[in-house]
Amino acid sequence: MKLSYYSITEKAGRQINEDSVLIASSKKRNIFIVADGLGGHSNGQIASKICVETAKEIFLKRESCSLSNLIEEIFADTQKKILELVSEFNPSPPKTTAVILITEENRAIYAHVGDSRLYFFRNNNIHSHTLDHSVPQMLVNAGKIKPKDIRRHPDRNRLLSALGDEHTSPKYEISEILEILPNDAFLLCSDGFWEKILEKHMLKTLRSVIKNESNDPAKSWLDALSYRLTSQSGDHKSDNYSAISVIT
Repeated sequence: MKLSYYSITEKAGRQINEDSVLIASSKKRNIFIVADGLGGHSNGQIASKICVETAKEIFLKRESCSLSNLIEEIFADTQKKILELVSEFNPSPPKTTAVILITEENRAIYAHVGDSRLYFFRNNNIHSHTLDHSVPQMLVNAGKIKPKDIRRHPDRNRLLSALGDEHTSPKYEISEILEILPNDAFLLCSDGFWEKILEKHMLKTLRSVIKNESNDPAKSWLDALSYRLTSQSGDHKSDNYSAISVIT
């Protein structure tokens, strides 16, 4: 199945961009990753870079590996490599979130750890999206706040899991393998992106792009969302933001 895809990554109001993105292809597969580095003092940049470099290496070498095992290997090797650096970077060890999408012909699988998200769109609606490994998401799960409150919650940056956490194994989640259909769409993004773009605007813009039959729908979609984000007034200290759009 032919895919249209596009990516952006910007430092925005920060001095350094600690996000990393990856798009890579083999004979039958494509991999897309957004990793949002954590740790301060630019250490997050190290962790997110390790994530995408490790993923690319494994992806290209392990083409016969099953999709779920491939993702598990990427997470395990990334975790191992980041933890090898922990002693060098105390008291701010490098960590990173990650959201991964792999496609193979008409199949796809995705996974995430932390609060970088994947949105899956089908039939002009949001089919599903990943749930953050964060304190606000835990409060949503407990029924104490509503999902819409996550964006403004004072603890929205407190993560319960990330690659590079030396105290607990990263509790990543992997989806079931799904069949992808024409006009299915995926949006992978860091919190610096989805916190500023409401789901209704993601969907409205996607519907417009599909209706207008753009020659490069993934770029048109992401360009429109990026314009919306950057045209918002105020916040000169805004976070790095990164996103990858994929449309079948």
